[in-house]
Amino acid sequence: MECTVDTGDRPAIMVTNDDGIDAPGLRALVRVLVSANRFVVRVCAPDSNLEGPCAAPSPIVSANGQKETKNGAA
Repeated sequence: MECTVDTGDRPAIMVTNDDGIDAPGLRALVRVLVSANRFVVRVCAPDSNLEGPCAAPSPIVSANGQKETKNGAA
């Protein structure tokens, strides 16, 4: 997949976790970064919580391949 978003002078930041796309900490961090309007924010997180040794190594890409936008980040 090719990224065609014009970042202008703003640096791009990748935010990721293993707690899932709806984890409160991830959502809070993304909200703050997006509201600062100083960064192009990208999020890569699993559809559900993959924390713990039994989940590794699991791919982070969701099985349905759908791109989601959360709190202004792609």
